[in-house]
Amino acid sequence: TIFAFTSRGLFERHKLIFSALLCFAILQRQGLIDRGQLTYLLRGPKKPGVPRPESCEQWLSEPCWQAIQALKEVEGTAPPFEQLERDLVESNRWKAWCELEHPEDKEEGRLPTDWKNLTEFQRLLVLRALRPDRLTVGLTDFVSNQIGKFFVEDMAVPLSVSYEDATPVTPVFFILSPGVDPVQFVVQLGKTLGYTEEQEKFFNVSLGQGQEPRAFHAL
Repeated sequence: TIFAFTSRGLFERHKLIFSALLCFAILQRQGLIDRGQLTYLLRGPKKPGVPRPESCEQWLSEPCWQAIQALKEVEGTAPPFEQLERDLVESNRWKAWCELEHPEDKEEGRLPTDWKNLTEFQRLLVLRALRPDRLTVGLTDFVSNQIGKFFVEDMAVPLSVSYEDATPVTPVFFILSPGVDPVQFVVQLGKTLGYTEEQEKFFNVSLGQGQEPRAFHAL
């Protein structure tokens, strides 16, 4: 699939971003998520200038308070986000929710009072504002629930699959990380396809000083 093909060229930490954007595009096309709400989730804006109440100072950080001020301007939810500031100040349940180990969990992280009626996507906005440290996990769960686990699972793509897409003018490139050596996988694939050094059909040339003649000979 196009998703699998594109994912091969991404670092592991970037794959969730790609999956999430794909998921959001699908939901937007179906009219299931609001553009203004999506903008808040993606940008995570903050609005300074509003003093933080003393009742919240012990458990709600200043960046989170500023995020709530920006969230108040996001429309289209029931209850409206403009009421969230008052609830945070008056209800101890929000303090308990913010101190949960897994606030993104549907059961453990059930939102207080009427806020539990927010959609799964709208709950991500609350998570973005109050517990941004758990947003990655919450986003993973959301994408999995909406378009399937396939789009958030770690996928080790066999080299043989990439080889099928290669041609004499479209080679396979490896982006190396410390401690990673793909040579053994290339050698194994060569043996499977009948290309070995013994048969002089496989050449392992480390390009460096003095290796040009050997490389040209192999070509």
